[in-house]
Amino acid sequence: MAESKIPTSIYFKKRKNRLNSKIFLFLAWFIIFGAGIGIRLINFTNPPLDFQAWRQLRSASIARGMYYEMDPSADPKSRELAVEIANQFDIMEPTVFERLVAATYLLLGGEYLFIPRLYAILFWTIGGIGVFLISKQITTVYGGLVSLFFYFLMPFGVTASRAFMPDPLMVMWIILAAYALLRWSEVQSWKWTILAGIFSGIAVYIKVFAVFPIISLSVLLTLSKFSLRQALTNQKVWGLVGIMVLLPAIYYFGIMGGHASNYINDWVLGFNNLLIQFNFYRQWLTMLSFLFNKYIVIFSLLSFFFFPHKSKIFVLALWLGYFLIGCFVPSLIITHTYYSLFAVPVISISLAGLASFVFSSISRQPVKIASLCTLFVLGGIFFTTNGIYSPLRVKDYHQEILGWEKMKDELPKDSVIIGLTHDYNTRVMYYAWTPLRKWPYIADMEMNVLSGGNLNLNDPYWQKYFDESIKDADYFLVTLMNELEGQPILKQNLYKYAHTEGDGYILFDLHKKN
Repeated sequence: MAESKIPTSIYFKKRKNRLNSKIFLFLAWFIIFGAGIGIRLINFTNPPLDFQAWRQLRSASIARGMYYEMDPSADPKSRELAVEIANQFDIMEPTVFERLVAATYLLLGGEYLFIPRLYAILFWTIGGIGVFLISKQITTVYGGLVSLFFYFLMPFGVTASRAFMPDPLMVMWIILAAYALLRWSEVQSWKWTILAGIFSGIAVYIKVFAVFPIISLSVLLTLSKFSLRQALTNQKVWGLVGIMVLLPAIYYFGIMGGHASNYINDWVLGFNNLLIQFNFYRQWLTMLSFLFNKYIVIFSLLSFFFFPHKSKIFVLALWLGYFLIGCFVPSLIITHTYYSLFAVPVISISLAGLASFVFSSISRQPVKIASLCTLFVLGGIFFTTNGIYSPLRVKDYHQEILGWEKMKDELPKDSVIIGLTHDYNTRVMYYAWTPLRKWPYIADMEMNVLSGGNLNLNDPYWQKYFDESIKDADYFLVTLMNELEGQPILKQNLYKYAHTEGDGYILFDLHKKN
């Protein structure tokens, strides 16, 4: 009898430990997901001027145009104007997010800009599940929880992941594809072959830059399991490739056709000279340090050495994918912060190796030492993620948009207007319902120099460009006074014409010379 009690007590002790572990996991999940979602809901009704306003308002304008097209009860004049403004924007990637938002507007019976914020938060949350599963798979549950923490609470990720642009949706599908590819590399079943192919194809379809992490993950994970000869003769490998390329190929090579090649010529080939310049990589690293805190970046790189050998290939593939994005569009990776949004899950997953090692080491120590170490780790986490809240509450943009909306009644109707205004004219077009032609910024001229051109602010080309631009234009609108001051040829030409000044703008009448 005495001997039978020993295994029984051990059984109940193990059962209790498993229950405690499940409770801990549930509570940790609940706290991290709750904090991650909750902090993104701060000022979520704020107008989309908090992060890359031009990009968000671009999507908002396109979604509005779709909404008015779908709404049979819309005012015909408003519908015509909304569609005209939406058509001002060059369409490169599929308008999946915009169409989803437009359909939701139609369902709710109105245009509510908090809707895309909620969708973006939902996409990011689904991606968080994938981050946890990946990190847990390649390390431990503790590594998964730490990855999830950083994925949800890094300040840049908080701000960018609730923006109305396709990138949060793209990142979600990349993460899901990465998990499916990881599972495929482990079991090579048709189930994971199909899922990995579908998720990968959707990710690239949403935004073409997803192709780089998808390719790096697919190639490195495949070659980690097969020789090149085996891979070339494996049915599941070919099935994976066939499924993942189908949807993007139809869109980018079929529907987009030559339009896509123009983008490559302008933004890729035009700036490939940057890849051989040391300053480009310095600027890139500077931006990473600014976005993520240099200590997080350093620890995420050092964490590579704490992964099990088989997991190192996966982590390497993630970093290679991000690196290839930057090499493909070098000018954008150092000027447009949202091109580094994919780095959030990369850094988060990378930290899992070091986190798993630290927590496993702590668990083997006496209680007091373990408690002190845990406090130290938590303190370090808090230190490196401080400043989350402030970016979301620093400014209320509701008052600002009143000024833009007021311009709707002040600007001439049914006229061709050239604009040198905020965020590439998107604020005026969206809030004042006024179509505008874009005049280049000083930064655009600087980009010309980066791409190997020689156009400067005083180049005679701008005189010719001005003369050609105003031939069929009626007015020239300026809200960016610093841009006007910084372009001497433009300023000299514009002040030859009669002008009126309003609240924060100057309107030049191109039919009336002084």
